[in-house]
Amino acid sequence: MKKKIVLSLLTGILVLSTAACGEDKSNTERPERGIYTSEDDDKDDEKEEMPDADVTPEPEKTEPAETPEPTETPENPAPEKNEYNTYDDAEFDNTASEYIMIGYNSEHFSVYDSQDNLLYEKIPGSPAAIYDDNVSDDKYTGMAGGSLLLPGGNYKVIFQGGTISFGNWYDYAGIKTEDDIPVKVENNASSSLKVSSDESVKANLVVQDVFGNDKYICVGTDIMIDSTGCDISLKHYILNINTYDKQKFDIDIEGDAGYGERLGITSKDTVDLDLSQYVSHVLVEYTITYDLDGGTADGNPTSFNRETGTFTLNNPTKNGYQFIGWTGSNGDIPQTYVVIGLGEKGDREYKANWAAVN
Repeated sequence: MKKKIVLSLLTGILVLSTAACGEDKSNTERPERGIYTSEDDDKDDEKEEMPDADVTPEPEKTEPAETPEPTETPENPAPEKNEYNTYDDAEFDNTASEYIMIGYNSEHFSVYDSQDNLLYEKIPGSPAAIYDDNVSDDKYTGMAGGSLLLPGGNYKVIFQGGTISFGNWYDYAGIKTEDDIPVKVENNASSSLKVSSDESVKANLVVQDVFGNDKYICVGTDIMIDSTGCDISLKHYILNINTYDKQKFDIDIEGDAGYGERLGITSKDTVDLDLSQYVSHVLVEYTITYDLDGGTADGNPTSFNRETGTFTLNNPTKNGYQFIGWTGSNGDIPQTYVVIGLGEKGDREYKANWAAVN
């Protein structure tokens, strides 16, 4: 299983039936729908209808004006993202990596950096063009188009049909579309994607996180993308999918401990969705960072996990000052008594606040 996932990343292909999220280790048949299908199941029901434009030629023209293409804005405004899409409390993965591998199986795409500088371009009928010396293009034969190796950072790809994937060896995030419609894909971590399109288009998204000792989890979904955008993030076994209000979608899940699915869910069902049941027992270590502002504190831990016992932060000291409390992950109001309890999760940051002693 793991070898197939690595191969799919290295060749830039989102592998479907048995390899995109691993081989089925049980005798139970998977649903035919799978993660990576190209059927047009009820496409007409899923896509928003675009109104016919009714544009009158401008009077000053001597020749009849051509009727412009229908606007890309639906007759009714696109639904706004609801309260569940704010990610105020969600663990959206922003983990940095030393390098990014962009796999491609598309004939028409461009790659930009975070300042919108064009780095790479591939247009049908023309040789690929590299505009930055830090970009390395490794071409493969067979089904895969190839892969680009870039320094770590945030990148944007605009592509028209095919497959684009981001990866860092085992961690992986990718998208496939069948339609020749421009889609913008942004990567802010190797297991996260931000996707949008000016037109409504059906996309298959796959994200995977591998965290040591053959422990992994992979999630795939077919979902409609439009100008309101869609974000997907998988951090360890915590999933977040952010799409427009009321869209229902299915997800397929596979981890080293089993396979599952969720049917007919919405964004509100995938806010910090815990998928740990599909991963064999693993303790994720969370970091604690301190800004003591010149003070000292002994005995405070720098990490914890869900099985670490409840503990209280030791308050720091500083000559000539009185400690008035911690701020940061506990809020903006200084607190002199900060406790991290058994079973809690998430990285923490704390800053020491002081008042001068007269």
